[in-house]
Amino acid sequence: MNVQTLPLNILHISDMNVRKNGLMDMDEETESDLQSLAEDIKSHGLINPITVRLSSTSKNQYEIIAGQRRFLACKLANMTDIACNIIDADNDCAEIISLGENIQRLPMTTSEKCSVIHRMWNLCGRDMNKVHEKTHLSNAVLERYVRIAQNLSSDLSNRLDSKGSDKLSLEIASQVSTQFPKDDQTKIINSVLSCGNVQQQKQALSMIKKLGVDNMNDAITKSMADSLNIKFIEKIKLSPWIYDVDNTTPIKILPKYFDRIRNIIKN
Repeated sequence: MNVQTLPLNILHISDMNVRKNGLMDMDEETESDLQSLAEDIKSHGLINPITVRLSSTSKNQYEIIAGQRRFLACKLANMTDIACNIIDADNDCAEIISLGENIQRLPMTTSEKCSVIHRMWNLCGRDMNKVHEKTHLSNAVLERYVRIAQNLSSDLSNRLDSKGSDKLSLEIASQVSTQFPKDDQTKIINSVLSCGNVQQQKQALSMIKKLGVDNMNDAITKSMADSLNIKFIEKIKLSPWIYDVDNTTPIKILPKYFDRIRNIIKN
């Protein structure tokens, strides 16, 4: 390692960094987290140097490849210099280092992880073992992120990060993105998310795959009816609620499916 102490005023955040925001445009939660890091650096010093390379656009300047948060925290702590590991790296190598750093250190949304891992996979020549070496994530997990980034409809990506009822789980996103064309994915997801828990959603997707997208309502109805225990038919009254097989979890049923499911169970 070529570690040197450099003035903060000759460093700038790389354009390839996933999080390019500086001190002026961060949200309240990020600012609070950064302030805590600044206080820790004041008390204990900077434990790990940041990684930089000579700037290709600005003379006598250095580009931060990894360590943006530590750099910004040092600025908040009113420090004038910082320990830097200076590397000689081309753009692809520098971006791989930057992406790997961000995956391991930064809290990322699910959609950001999909995008970053897909980008790293391409930079590594689509060699998943090399991505594993950089991220320490299992190949199975990495392959799921890549599949979603490649095949999931763009208008569904943000729903991976939702905290509401429209949240799309990684498991369902992976299944939808590999089994159905992008043009059908949104309407399928909008229907399947009404089916209860993730396991019931997976069953509904399997039934849609079997019966076809044109028969989606019938597929979802059959899937939900098949998952119910017939002896709990008395639980289905006027309110659109039913119970799962173990009679423990109430499941709300959309009105358009409720009567059909009740009739299937009765028969």
